[in-house]
Amino acid sequence: LNSDVERKSTLSEKRNLLQFYRNQLQDINAHESTVDSVADRGEMLGSANVQDNLSQLRSRLSKLQATASQHLAQCEVLVDQHQQFQDKLQHANDWLQVHKVRLASSEHMATDKMAVQARLDKMEALLQALPDGEDRMRVVQKAGAEVCEETAEDGQKLIQREVDWLVQS
Repeated sequence: LNSDVERKSTLSEKRNLLQFYRNQLQDINAHESTVDSVADRGEMLGSANVQDNLSQLRSRLSKLQATASQHLAQCEVLVDQHQQFQDKLQHANDWLQVHKVRLASSEHMATDKMAVQARLDKMEALLQALPDGEDRMRVVQKAGAEVCEETAEDGQKLIQREVDWLVQS
């Protein structure tokens, strides 16, 4: 295993990497019983050289398990962060689309007083909803920046485009 977790661009790629580390840790743990069995047999030989080799083997296995566990934990965090970003982006987009529809529905020309008042009420409700939308945008921008820190360069560009598109919409 590499010393660092490889940066991936997309949530899908990060999930695949997470599964890779799960499989690696499972494989490493599966070899533990084999190492224990070999160690038991080696101890019967009583050779100092064999004991040293067995100690090194156990140490390497332990380090490998620790590294795989750390990579797995880090990958879980990265997948969770990216999923949260995607969820926040989707919620902000949904909010934006709902309010665009409301705005478009209030643009129809009306001449009677009740229709004009209804349009005015819709517009006031939209204005009151703006701070919520601005908060959603800030949350998405912050989550996007956090995810970008542990994302490959082409993924960073994609995330930035998604955030920019949402802000410009």
